[in-house]
Formats: sequence, structure tokens, C-alpha cells
Amino acid sequence: MKGIIGAIVGDIIGSSYEFDRPKESKIPYDFDIITKNMRPTDDSVCTLAIADWLIHTDRTKDELIDKLHYWCNKYNYGFAGMFRKWVETKSREPYNSFGNGSAMRISPIGFYANSLEEALKLAKISAEVTHNHPEGIKGAQAVVAITYIMRNASVNDNVNTALEEVKKFVKEHYSYKVEYTEEEWNEHSAKYSFNETCQGSVPEAIYCALSSNSYEQAIRKAVSLGGDADTQAAIAGGIISAYHPVPLSIIAKCLELLPDDLREIINTFNRTLKHD
Repeated sequence: MKGIIGAIVGDIIGSSYEFDRPKESKIPYDFDIITKNMRPTDDSVCTLAIADWLIHTDRTKDELIDKLHYWCNKYNYGFAGMFRKWVETKSREPYNSFGNGSAMRISPIGFYANSLEEALKLAKISAEVTHNHPEGIKGAQAVVAITYIMRNASVNDNVNTALEEVKKFVKEHYSYKVEYTEEEWNEHSAKYSFNETCQGSVPEAIYCALSSNSYEQAIRKAVSLGGDADTQAAIAGGIISAYHPVPLSIIAKCLELLPDDLREIINTFNRTLKHD
């Protein structure tokens, strides 16, 4: 299965490896995908709030704020810092964040949009309700652009060609480094530490997706990097699920952990899409 389930599953798998370890520690590449400690986090709730906004509203900024307030207050899965305050006080003003929260919730737009222009416009709206710093908007738009382009490439059966084009696109438009030799990546990942900013985590998550030949490989790269595991796996998983399927056995285990109303958003979103 492809689609927004990729970000949800990535979040749930990554949740086992972020909260119960020192931030400086590394995670072996062959970590257990399914664990008794895994759970949906704020990444899943915010992603599904975006999906709900896309299919059930006119997609205005005020309607998105309402959706985020509703779902995040209903399922408070450990929101941090300024976003927690924004949710709990039901603020309607952004707080100039450049955290990776703008990028981790964005994948539904890449699957919903009918043009790259629409995808980028919706991504900007989505980011700006909270993460209105230029880096916050940039991170969201980069992830959406890649997801949209690779989704179309999968439909048109030209994934390999599109992968090379999208790497060039990201470098030219967003100045993100998303290409490494194996030696360069090993050196980079060995030095990498926990980072919740867009500029310090989104390029790495993009690399994990674009350099992988399967969904599971992308998730293993993202989590074993040892950073913001659930978010980087959600971002990488959301991208690669545009052109590689998420294993059904893993989906089944993760869906068991979602409340019924959140699972229904996934089902409704998939039924509503106007394209293949």
C-alpha cells in the first residue's frame, strides 16, 4: 500500500527509538521494526489533521487551525514546547518556528494536490499556521514537492529517472544536501546528533528516502541515524511511500494502535483522492 500510511507507520516505528534512549546514542540498522513500546505520536495526529483539512474543508488557514486544535487537543500525544502551548491555548497566531513539525505533518498534501503549484501553495498554508519562519516553510515545501513529483513518477512508471531529477530540483530550489557517497554518509551519520530543526533534520530524512530501494530500508536509515527518530522516519516514510509500498504486515500492526476515528481519516482520504 502507498500513500499517507507511509508517514503514519514511520512515526509509529520511530517512536520506540526516540524517547527511551540518550539523545547522543546510535541505533543499530537491524533494530526491531515491531516492538511492544511503539505508539502513534504527535506526528501521526498532525498528519491526519492535515488530511482531514484537505478533504473536509475549503482548505483555508482558519479551517486548518481549527482542525489542528480539535485533533491535537483530543489526542495529546506528547506535544512539545511552543506547539503544545499553541494547541492548549487554542492560539490562532503562528510563533515563527523553524522546527521540523512543519515537515513531518505535510505528506497528505503531496498525495492530494493535482499540480506542483497547488502542492506548494497548500504546503505554505500548512506551515504558516505555526511554523512561519522561512526555514519552517522551506522544509514543508521541499517534502511536499518531492512527494508530489515522485507520486506522479510512480503512476507514470518513471521512478528511476524522476529520482535523479528530484535530487537536482531539491538542490537548486532548497539548497539541501541530499546526495552522499557511502563514505560521506557514514561519516556524516557518525557525527550526527539529535536535531529538531527543519534545516538540521529534513535534508537527512529526504536522503534516507531517496537513497533507498524499499520502504523498510528508508525507515531503517532514518531511525538508525539516531536523531529525532519518529519525525525523521515519518518524513522519510511519507516520501518513499509515494513510489514504494509499505508492507501490509507492518501496516496491520501499526493500525491496531490508532483510535478508530483516526483510522477512518486514512480510509476516507484514500477514497477521496481524485487521482490514482
